[in-house]
Amino acid sequence: MQFLSWLTRKPRVTIICICLVLLVLTPIFYWTMIRSEETHGLEPSEIYFFNFNDWFSNETFWEVWNKTKNLDVMAEFSRNGNYSVLVCPHGYGWRGEWFIVASTLEPSSEGLIHELVLRLDYENLTFIKSYEQSHSFNMTSVENGTRTIDDLMNQSPNHYVVWPREEDFFVNYPFLILFVTPMDFGITVILNLYTGKVMIAATGIWCDGGHVIYPENIYDVGF
Repeated sequence: MQFLSWLTRKPRVTIICICLVLLVLTPIFYWTMIRSEETHGLEPSEIYFFNFNDWFSNETFWEVWNKTKNLDVMAEFSRNGNYSVLVCPHGYGWRGEWFIVASTLEPSSEGLIHELVLRLDYENLTFIKSYEQSHSFNMTSVENGTRTIDDLMNQSPNHYVVWPREEDFFVNYPFLILFVTPMDFGITVILNLYTGKVMIAATGIWCDGGHVIYPENIYDVGF
């Protein structure tokens, strides 16, 4: 108390003390904020839950996202700048995976859009695999994106026999989604309208089969 009383009698000393305290605490505050950002990464500008026919509760989607955002690969990707995320379930008949795709929203200084795709187990949400790619910024119309997806499906008979209808396509910018329920054959394709490139594609069969067909061929992942 005597010290405080002494300070009140010497305002110039008081101001100097306050400035010294701020000089010490300010760098500590900013260092703490930077470390927190580095640890947790930036939150997405937009996050979309593809909940076809309300198969899942919002709580389930948030559980998937909360599991995903704590992965090191997701935190690292988030440092590329503003980005959007899509959380999408894919069924291989009775089994399935979660596809979590992310895209930056502005081209980098090199004119690139950064992408990240993650696969998580349907039930226990364990991490399966991730894919990172960068493509030149190339704003693509929904019509051209739809044609690109059609071309992908026509490249190989392993994509099964699926005839998508217009109502099977969905848009959550920058993502164009083709989703056909596996009855008997189904498919999920996600394309980035900022690059015109497919991000992930996988087939499904009602009797519990199907496989990832892009960005790599992984057969019989549904069994």
